[in-house]
Amino acid sequence: RRVLFRSKDGAEHSRIRKIVQPAFTHRVMQGWREATERIAGELVDALPADRPFDLVTDWAAPLPMAVICEILGVPYADRVTFQAWGDTLATGLDRARSLGHARRMDAAAEQLVAYLGRLLDERRREPSDDLLSSLAFAEVDGDRLSDRDIVGTASFVLLAGFETTVNLLGAGTQVLMRHREQFAEVTQDHSLIPDMTEEALRYVSPVQYTFRTALSPIELPGDEFLDTRQTIVLLLVGANRDPRIFTDPNRFDIHRPNARKHLAFGFGIHHCLGAALARMEAEVAWRRLFERFPDPDAWRLAGTPQPNAGRMINGLRSLPVRLGPAVRV
Repeated sequence: RRVLFRSKDGAEHSRIRKIVQPAFTHRVMQGWREATERIAGELVDALPADRPFDLVTDWAAPLPMAVICEILGVPYADRVTFQAWGDTLATGLDRARSLGHARRMDAAAEQLVAYLGRLLDERRREPSDDLLSSLAFAEVDGDRLSDRDIVGTASFVLLAGFETTVNLLGAGTQVLMRHREQFAEVTQDHSLIPDMTEEALRYVSPVQYTFRTALSPIELPGDEFLDTRQTIVLLLVGANRDPRIFTDPNRFDIHRPNARKHLAFGFGIHHCLGAALARMEAEVAWRRLFERFPDPDAWRLAGTPQPNAGRMINGLRSLPVRLGPAVRV
């Protein structure tokens, strides 16, 4: 797993990010909108109108995984296996819960790295219109990425792009169902979906915290000091509920004027490269869902939602619902 999760800082981080950044711009991510629209449309068309179903397993989870596979260029024949690796690794984002769990994660990581390495070799021989091809030939001032860095970046896209988006969609929908007046507004006016997405990112905070390790002594507020190599936990969920930034921060409000000031994607040089993709996916997914099931009064829970077991990722692993009459779009 060290290949997947090794951290970088300073000059090496800046070098890699400079080369990788062009493949993750807002313009490039919007280029994947057509594929996202197609995938979202297929998923919502398959959702039943006459019986309960699980909104996480049938909609929120399949969408980002399918989009990631499209972006990375994973062949359809390999996608079930690819998703299984991603699912296994995602269960250990907090930590391995047993020796057996750790071994399963190590095996999945080894198999994923080997697979992406083979796929990268294919893309070098026969480039395609996908992220691996872009990274394989990315160059800035004569500097290019190593195979190790490309595979690490692709692996991170899988983990970060899947688990956080799943939980934004699942938990965000649950929050919306609890705020019926705002839910009705959004279903009647889809232009509110981008604002709703930003408020859901702030309110849900799919990634609850992150870590930072000091590379040199740092003075903190309150006359505290952080010594070199000391690590602190940064509570993103706390920052997103900061009353000095957000008025009445515990209130969900799709009209909040400064919702986009949230730190759900981090900040500064470690700001999430896939932020534009996550926003686009969420906006497309929710619009398609609301078009298919446009009556919020008909939306009902069909069981007890099940939260994630981990602490770092906030969201749901199950959201049983019944959404009422469906409209063919």
